[in-house]
This record gives sequence, C-alpha cells and structure tokens, in this order.
Amino acid sequence: MKRDESIDTMRGIGAFCVMWAHVGVGGIYGTIISPIMLPIFFFVSGYLLKPEMKIKDFIKTRILNLLFPWIVISYVEAYCNVSDMKRMIKDVGVIKEIGIDCTLRILYGRAVWFVPALLVSLVIGYGIIKICRQWQSAMAVSLIISVLTYFLARGVGDLKIWNISCAMINQVFIVAGYYIRRYSDSESLIKRIVEHWAWLIVYVIEMIVFISLFEWDGFDVRNNGIQNIFLYFLLCFSGLFAVFALTRKLRYIPLLTFMGSHSLLYFAFGPHGYIIGRKILEWLPFSIIGKSLYAFLICTIACVAWIIPALIIDRICPILNGKWKVRNTEQLKEGRG
Repeated sequence: MKRDESIDTMRGIGAFCVMWAHVGVGGIYGTIISPIMLPIFFFVSGYLLKPEMKIKDFIKTRILNLLFPWIVISYVEAYCNVSDMKRMIKDVGVIKEIGIDCTLRILYGRAVWFVPALLVSLVIGYGIIKICRQWQSAMAVSLIISVLTYFLARGVGDLKIWNISCAMINQVFIVAGYYIRRYSDSESLIKRIVEHWAWLIVYVIEMIVFISLFEWDGFDVRNNGIQNIFLYFLLCFSGLFAVFALTRKLRYIPLLTFMGSHSLLYFAFGPHGYIIGRKILEWLPFSIIGKSLYAFLICTIACVAWIIPALIIDRICPILNGKWKVRNTEQLKEGRG
C-alpha cells in the first residue's frame, strides 16, 4: 500500500519541533510549538489504526513495531554515549553496569520515555475504541479519563511518571485521530472541516489571546504545567488541525517526508546531530543571527546530517526504524520471508 506523504510530513513536522525544542529555543517560538509537538505523534498513531484491526493485528503491527525498536534503541543509545564509551575503554567492567542501568530504565519506562508513553496510550485508546464502539461514547470516556488524570497527576509530578501521566492524558488524541480517519472520506463534512486552512488563523489568534491574557510560555505535557485543562485541549486540537491542514500543502517536501518515515530514529538520535550543527555554526557570531534562527539552523543541519545514517541503519538494521517481519510457518515451508 502506498504511503501517505501527508502523514509522513505531519510526523516530520513533529520530529522537527521536538528537535527544535531540545535545542533550547524559547520565547514566542517555544510557545507556538509546545502544544503540538508531542500530540502530533499520538494523533497520527490513532489516525493509522484501522477499523477492522483485531487484537492480534494490533499487537503485531502497532505494539511490537514500537516495543522491539524501543528496547534496541535504548541499549544502542546507552552504549554509544561518548562519555560511557570512554569509561568502557578504561574499565571493561563498566559494560555490565551500563547494561543493568539501561535495563532498569527500560523497565521503569524512562529510556527514550516518549515511546513507552505512546505504547501505553495506544493500548488505552484501542481499548476505549473497542469497548465503546460509537464515536460519541468513545470520545466522552476518553476525555473523562484525560481530565481526571490531568488533575490527579498534578500532585505527583516529582515522581517523574512522565510516560504514564502523559499517556493517560494524551490518549484522547489517539481516539480522535482514529475517528477522524474513519469518518473522513472524500466527501465528508469532517474531512472538509479538519483539513481547512482556516485552522492556521484560528491557532495564531488563540496564541495571541492566550499569551496576552495568561502569563505562560508553553507547557510540558509530562508534568501538566499549564493551569487550565480547557486551554490545553483547545490549543492542542486547533494546533493539530492547523498542522493537519498545512501538511496537505507541504506533503511533497522531501526532508519532512523523510523525517516522518524515519521519525523513530530522529526522535531517538536526532539530538546527536546538534553536535554537527553547532560545530558548523561555531564560526558564525551568535549575536548577529539571534537565538531562534541559530536554533533553527542547528536543527536543519542536524536533520540533513541524519539522512545518510538513517539510510544506512534502514539497510543494515531496519529494526531500529520500526521495520521488522515475523516469519510464519507457511512462509518457512514455502522458502519465503
């Protein structure tokens, strides 16, 4: 089946925003991307769920396709860390120590924390969809769970249960993405509403109003930093629809579609590309271009720099990009797979 370039573009935009945020860009630019950069991935994951998907297929195509790469990436990231590699050269015994530490981080869901959050949210969202059947009841249950978690999790932010609270709050985007895809045929009103370019204007106006009325510079979905849950959902949904509409116009930009199709790699290893970006930009006076443009250039260089490694990884170790196949008995008998 042919890939949907617009979905890859949407994930590419999300990956770029995450990288941009990790560079440390703040101010108005950080405020604009903070409501959308992570919900994009929840929304797309729900959008890609199929109505006829059974539990067995769901586990195989959604859960295992994230679970295995997440575990492998966690160990690769642990052992490929420059400082830890220096420690291993000096003392071979450190290898075991790093492995144990990484295993514990995986069990606690702290290694590449967003992936276990996505896994948990997928299970919750899929369960709601299967139990409720109708979109009205499914969205109602999903919103209730999200709102309750939002308020209950606020008092335990110091426990760093980022993946659980994040998943419980943002599973609503899994459910919403699923039903938008299901009822978005070529002639539907939902499709015309969600894909309308006016969402871009709505999102900008909301940002101007909220920045003027409230003293906040964005929020972190992991720790529920924003004070009003209504603002959270309003900004997230309008921002998601704005990006969704925008991707219909940007879906043939090669860099974004490539990043989207390799988003797991960019999410896990993208920050390492910053080193390349910073080295290249060291000669450029920081004061001339400003912090935000500097961060944008670093991210762009990092994204481009990761194209070749991503292609190589796709070739020699596709599991790191969420690509793997289970050989079944019939294939083995026929000598295929």
